[in-house]
Amino acid sequence: MTIRSKIAFAPADGSGGSALVEAAQQAAQAAQAAQGTQGGAQGQQQGQQGQQADQGQQGQQAQQGQQQAPKVYMPEGLPDTFKGANEREIIDKLWKAHSDAPKPPAAATDYKLEMPKELQAFLDPAKDPVLPLFRDVAMKVGLTQTQFQGAIAGLYSVMAEKGLLQQPVDLNAEFAAIGGVEGDTASRVQRGIAKIQDLETKLTGLATRQQISKDHAAALVGMMVDRTSTAAIERLLSLLPAELGVQGGGAPGGQGGQGTELERSLAAMYPTMLRRA
Repeated sequence: MTIRSKIAFAPADGSGGSALVEAAQQAAQAAQAAQGTQGGAQGQQQGQQGQQADQGQQGQQAQQGQQQAPKVYMPEGLPDTFKGANEREIIDKLWKAHSDAPKPPAAATDYKLEMPKELQAFLDPAKDPVLPLFRDVAMKVGLTQTQFQGAIAGLYSVMAEKGLLQQPVDLNAEFAAIGGVEGDTASRVQRGIAKIQDLETKLTGLATRQQISKDHAAALVGMMVDRTSTAAIERLLSLLPAELGVQGGGAPGGQGGQGTELERSLAAMYPTMLRRA
């Protein structure tokens, strides 16, 4: 097939262009526009894909960050009141609790003791010799006032329940019982006091005359703690020979015979008891 080309030339005055050239230019512009549109679409698609990739990567990094985030340390058994979102909050709560906790007094002598009414007969805080020692120990171990009070009162309560504390003695009641049954309470108390003083004088006299030692005399005096023990001492002295300077029976030993069995026993225990002036 034969192709004939027709070339159109631009006018000589330059007022117009060749139709072929214009067509070529338009075709080139259309092609460029098409390429631009296609490129824009591709760019948009690539941008969307890039954005999705970025979002996916960010999500993956966030997930990894959550997985790798260090766990807040809490000691085992930590009460819920001290737990927090981080270590700083936990430390603040613990420090506040420590700061607000009761503290020991400034000095051991600042410990106060108020014994329950039912225990007051067992311990007099003003006279008890052990209490000052316990105050010193309480200060060394850091007891608070509440702990000090609870320790003493609690210990004495348990000891009283188990019978480990000697029941307090009503001295007037004991004096009255020792003084006999006649008369009113006041007169019986005075007779009881007088009888105890008389027994003490007799025991001291035995020691003075070297018939017993001073230590033995003091021990016998110390045994008179109630009506029963006082009656026992009184009975013992009544059995001693009259020559010992106390009221009692039995012929003195060493004068024409061996004396009574009691005298022989006393002579064996206390060789100086039967010494004569």
